[in-house]
Amino acid sequence: MGTFLNKFIEIYNNKIGTQGVEEIVDKSNQILEASLKSDGFFNNETGLLVGKVQSGKTSNFLGLSAAAFDNDVDVIFLIGGVDNTLFKQNIKRVKEVFSNVRSKSGISRLCEIKSSNELKNFHSITLEGNKKLIVPVLKNTDHFKYVVKFLEYNKDFFKSKNVIIIDDEGDQGSLDGNAASDKRTNKTKWNQLILKIRSNLEHHLYLTVTATPYANFLLDEIEVLSPNFIKVSKPGKGYMGLNTFHDDNENMIVEVDDDEAEELGIKTESDINWTSPPESLRTAISYFVWASLKKFDINNANEPFEMLVNAKRDIDDHKYIRNLIRGFVNEQIKFSKLNWTDLRFIGTFKDFANLGFKMLFGRKIDIKLDKELLENFCELLNSLNIEMINSSTETGVNIESIKQNSDLVIYVGSDLLGRGITIDKLIVTYITRSAKSKNNADTTLQRARWFGYREKYKDVIKVFMTRKIINFFESISTMEEELWSSLELVDNGNMSIEEFSGSLFLSLPEDLRPARSNIAKTKYVSVRKWQRQNSFFKTSKGEFSFTDIIKTGDDFEYFGQKKFFVKEFKTWDDFSEVSNINNIILEKINLKLSFFKPDSNFFNKKVKVILFESSDSRPYKRSVKELDNSTFFTLFGRGAEKDLDLNNEDKYLGDSNLHMYNSNKDMILIQIHKLNFEFNSKEPIPGVAYALYIPGIEISGYEKSN
Repeated sequence: MGTFLNKFIEIYNNKIGTQGVEEIVDKSNQILEASLKSDGFFNNETGLLVGKVQSGKTSNFLGLSAAAFDNDVDVIFLIGGVDNTLFKQNIKRVKEVFSNVRSKSGISRLCEIKSSNELKNFHSITLEGNKKLIVPVLKNTDHFKYVVKFLEYNKDFFKSKNVIIIDDEGDQGSLDGNAASDKRTNKTKWNQLILKIRSNLEHHLYLTVTATPYANFLLDEIEVLSPNFIKVSKPGKGYMGLNTFHDDNENMIVEVDDDEAEELGIKTESDINWTSPPESLRTAISYFVWASLKKFDINNANEPFEMLVNAKRDIDDHKYIRNLIRGFVNEQIKFSKLNWTDLRFIGTFKDFANLGFKMLFGRKIDIKLDKELLENFCELLNSLNIEMINSSTETGVNIESIKQNSDLVIYVGSDLLGRGITIDKLIVTYITRSAKSKNNADTTLQRARWFGYREKYKDVIKVFMTRKIINFFESISTMEEELWSSLELVDNGNMSIEEFSGSLFLSLPEDLRPARSNIAKTKYVSVRKWQRQNSFFKTSKGEFSFTDIIKTGDDFEYFGQKKFFVKEFKTWDDFSEVSNINNIILEKINLKLSFFKPDSNFFNKKVKVILFESSDSRPYKRSVKELDNSTFFTLFGRGAEKDLDLNNEDKYLGDSNLHMYNSNKDMILIQIHKLNFEFNSKEPIPGVAYALYIPGIEISGYEKSN
């Protein structure tokens, strides 16, 4: 280990643990090995490092920078953030690692840090001895121009230097926004400038770092920023992401009615009711105060607990929502100071306090029993700070300055509270913002500021969102699971970039496209590999009878260590004749055979039925969510072990990967799940649900459009 890497290890061992640091060091060495030629110079390749939202990607590129400096890389340009908030966050983290790396004598510093806005006055460069330079760069036209001029002025110096350009959140702003539009011949400004920066460097690596690389994957191969290699950065221990929040975890997600979400837009002056936010927002605020009180530690009260409201994009709406919340909270504070027998206290303030209290403790407030709790609630509510975070001149503050002057804070905003920003003690999120037409999966996923290492507060975290957004995240969760299976194969060398690109399929609903349509053309396909049931239907006697037929055959098969009853049929028609439930299955999974072309060979493939039934007296169960006249549940359990090798058939690969076993190759697979369907306040209903896999055919998602 060299001087720089030792410094990184010293700092980050305390932050993420020894195992996490070892994985970062190993991944950094892999990236350097993949991009350095035999003569020790970079070959101007484009790499892609894929992580998870809020999983610590910053530590990965800092670790890479340290390893690179120890391996004859002299200069690193860190492009980070389209706004000053993320830019300053990156500068702070860079300085933490590199500002005090010193020579063996301890006299001289070994690294200079110059932000991009300093380059306009920092023309010539001379790095004496082993001194290194790291330049954090704001994604901004002027700042990119400063870098270009700096490189042009020092062209001779850079001829013999290895340089890394790290583009943090490199799917945002860096790609050509005209690539898939009628303006294709005119590249967008930032893309032009990034290409100009690269053209001024003879030996460099350009590494994009992002958790939402969908646009990068969909680029034409002729695009300079299309990746030559891909590496993945797995989350560390304790990470909470899609699997934690959006894998049938109803305890953390609170559904917001669409009508209430619409209430938060600006109305005419005569319609504004300054003291009455929608009930779901009142509940979120009340719960936030109670949850903060529960987790409050007087010995660690230097940073406030935080809540985020992301309901609208426009700045005027932010101001309205902030004032709406402020007016409501101020009125509650006024009522909290009344005599506790006053009707306004009982009928208004206590009702408000009960909204969150019931959600947290499962009962109503007892004035006598909970007197001290209620007094503390009143005190904490009185210190609640509500601020906007957006690009308006009125804001004039950022998250760090707000936190320094708050005991409890609610942020109201949108774009500046999204991508890349870490909100350390975020325990409540209220997010109802989505586009009325098509949404983008990368933008949607980047809004998940509630992801991250939050085990300490896991028991109180709540995310309030509409059914539409809930469905989006559940769709993204399914898509990400499938995508990461392929990415890990690419990372470990078992799949080429060309194979990955040629087979890329992102299983998303039609109203949730992978990324902006002006960057890469996609084609929506209406069939996918596993078509699964996600709505509740009553189970007929014939369906129950067929499950008995499967078991009476006494044919079973092990997938990994799990045993399943199975039954095989020569063709789909044979299965239909014996089961008499073929049309029921197709109806429940919302699939029509007309999707398949006559030459697809569908009707000639073998069929295997796999029965999922609990081996003990406790049946498998699924929670059914009800909204208006529709129902929804998540069929597939996680099943597979974390970080599982999908080529290891000695392990159970998960419900969604049963087609990976050799014994199931090129077969139509039908999963029949015997379940108890659980509804709110109702007796469970026994029944079955289905999933269907058709080899070689993928439906309901997006692929590249040539």
